[in-house]
Amino acid sequence: MRPLLGCDLLVAASEENLKVLSRQRSVAIVSTAKVPTGRMVSDPNESYPEVGAALSRVLDRSRHEPSASVDARVMTLGLFGDDQFANMFLVGVAVQRGALPIDPAILEEAITLNNVAVEQNIQAIRWGRHFVLDPDSVRTLVSDQGGWTTITSDDHSDPAQGPGPATFSSLVTARANELIEYQDTRYAERFTSAVDRIAQAESQATQTDTIAMAFAQNLFKLMAYKDEYEVARLSLDSGLKASAEAEFGPGAKLYYKLHPPILRALGMKRKITVGQWFRLVFRMLYAMRLLRGTWLDPFGRGEVRRTERALINEYNGLIERTIAQLTADTASTIKELAELPQDIRGYEHIKLESVARFRSTAALLEASLPTMTAE
Repeated sequence: MRPLLGCDLLVAASEENLKVLSRQRSVAIVSTAKVPTGRMVSDPNESYPEVGAALSRVLDRSRHEPSASVDARVMTLGLFGDDQFANMFLVGVAVQRGALPIDPAILEEAITLNNVAVEQNIQAIRWGRHFVLDPDSVRTLVSDQGGWTTITSDDHSDPAQGPGPATFSSLVTARANELIEYQDTRYAERFTSAVDRIAQAESQATQTDTIAMAFAQNLFKLMAYKDEYEVARLSLDSGLKASAEAEFGPGAKLYYKLHPPILRALGMKRKITVGQWFRLVFRMLYAMRLLRGTWLDPFGRGEVRRTERALINEYNGLIERTIAQLTADTASTIKELAELPQDIRGYEHIKLESVARFRSTAALLEASLPTMTAE
């Protein structure tokens, strides 16, 4: 048996991969998550191919059993509030389906020895295994709630031993902690206060937290925009060194490829490469994060940075206005509004174009809501 672990559907469905598949021997475990290509990121008009057609190309060239597909990104976003563990979730699916003949205990031991995001990776694998045993319960859990959820039992033979309740509060807490690292406690409290207001309004109107969940995820995305200070923080992550040594061996050296706006302004079109000595500069930059958004911010005067800051209040105000109109009839429209920032992506002019589309769509959706009249 030859397994194909398709973490990226388009790569899995490429002709280069398809030509080595065999209907007799190949087993495909594929994520149907839409992972945009570089061309899609740079050109918003470049659409993602039809998922069903791409998936069929893979499954038609593989054994029917035990091949399987699942949107690993949606699953991990719902379970953990983060999609970075989607690939490990897919590994768990493959192990439980028998496509990867690996003892789960040995796999977890290897993750522990690697010492990078140990608990998160183990939980992602366990949830992937549990999904195979009881997909409906996991889908229900993901669609109804979301946030960080753990499986404490190592025995997945009984689906009843799987999930505990995922909580909205766990997502908010996790995101607030990240914003403390991103900026400071005051910035995180600004986030939690905004989310609490939306959550209370939704709970009073419909006794749900679906909109509040979407709002928390997308407000965090807007508040944690990736500027020079955040690039510095991420580049100082000790896990980068550990990951490099795990893949390339002890003593592996890290190099950083950077293309700061000041170089673009000078006409330099290519990224520059710097070595580990640049970590000193990263430390200085990260320490300067308290200047973020102030008149002293040397990186905050460009159009993109000004737009990113404005979007935070703009989005917050949009949802606070519309949540006041929440009813069973308007819930789907307001949820769609809360999810709109998901489509804001890219850098420089690409991002500005996506912001323009966000604003246009938001205006249309808000206008479609019934006008409130005073009694």
